[in-house]
Amino acid sequence: MFILGIIIGLVLGIGITYLITRLRTVKTSIVASSVVARRSIKTAHLRLEDDNIIVPALTEEFDPQKEFRRKGIWMSENFEEYVLNPTQPFTNIPEMSFSKHSLKTVTPDNDIISELEIKPNKLLTREQILLTIDNLTSKQPNGGGGQLLTNEYATLIGYFMCADGVVRVACVDWDAGYGGWRCDCYELGSWPGGFTVLACN
Repeated sequence: MFILGIIIGLVLGIGITYLITRLRTVKTSIVASSVVARRSIKTAHLRLEDDNIIVPALTEEFDPQKEFRRKGIWMSENFEEYVLNPTQPFTNIPEMSFSKHSLKTVTPDNDIISELEIKPNKLLTREQILLTIDNLTSKQPNGGGGQLLTNEYATLIGYFMCADGVVRVACVDWDAGYGGWRCDCYELGSWPGGFTVLACN
């Protein structure tokens, strides 16, 4: 009887171990399927071009009024009103990592926000937008190759909440005639295929 009890215990132990292993396999399969499904939703309008664009941390004071008056930068009235003018000199912005996506076709901002899962707490601040634009445009001062488009298409830098409570989007594009970067700010609408958009990771 003692030996029989041991055998039964071993069989039960093996059976339970097998059952746990099977359950873990099923759970892993379900999670993997869920991830694939989410990825397929996210790429409905967007194509990932780069998953890690780094904007270094800011440790010294940054004066946007000074930096954005430099040669090679042109700003629309909207950009000055909603992005530049309300912003005071700032410092201590942590390093930021962005992914870059190209639009496959004409895409509304609301679809971009949904597919990139940009929640209200994931909106950029004006300071982050200004620092990102300054960093990326300074790497392409003459409209050369880089992360920003220079083919008359715009790169959407980020979505942010304005002082009037309206979410707007800031963007930049290279103006070959002017020989510089044009910074703009728009209320939500739609963008043509071929434009790119940055998303903070």
